[in-house]
Amino acid sequence: MLELSEKLKKFSTEVLSEANESSQKKWQEFTEKLAAEYDKKETAFLEEGYHTIQNGLKQIDREKSGRMSKALMDNRQQVLQKRAEIVNRVFEQLKVKLVEYTKTEEYLAVLDKRIEKTLVILGSGQCRIVLTASDFARAQMIMAKYPQTTFETEAKQVKIPMIGGCQGYHEEKNIFYDNSFARQLVDKRESFLQEMATELKIED
Repeated sequence: MLELSEKLKKFSTEVLSEANESSQKKWQEFTEKLAAEYDKKETAFLEEGYHTIQNGLKQIDREKSGRMSKALMDNRQQVLQKRAEIVNRVFEQLKVKLVEYTKTEEYLAVLDKRIEKTLVILGSGQCRIVLTASDFARAQMIMAKYPQTTFETEAKQVKIPMIGGCQGYHEEKNIFYDNSFARQLVDKRESFLQEMATELKIED
């Protein structure tokens, strides 16, 4: 698995590819700090996990191989769960940082580019663009650039708030495209966890 610092740098680049150099540099510094914190916590936990596994092996050394396999699986599952907890904390911090970013003036230019990209993907015809309530209130000039497009705010009952960016829906083609920050966070988090599960997979 790639180092977390490299993954976070890649994620930062993807999320803020439309942003200026100054903002990207700040994000890189932020993600590097998060990665360092993650590595420190993971190293400490894995050392503890290693000793736990070794002690467990000593205790079951003379028992059946099936019992040993179960003990190894249980200990590896504990390592996986702990790693997942750390990743979840990292992504919660990323979410907070993204929320802060959406309050800046520079973000409006990023939002404009995301709307434009979404409309290109959806194609010509009757399209709806969904924004967060705060973006809808701030982006009147941007919305005026697309008079043929219907703009609306995200439903309050959604399980995963968009954070920023937009979602698009083509009425006639029944095409939905999610270009929100939240979607990117969810995708990257799942990718991290899947790779961790693969790392610790026990072959039959």
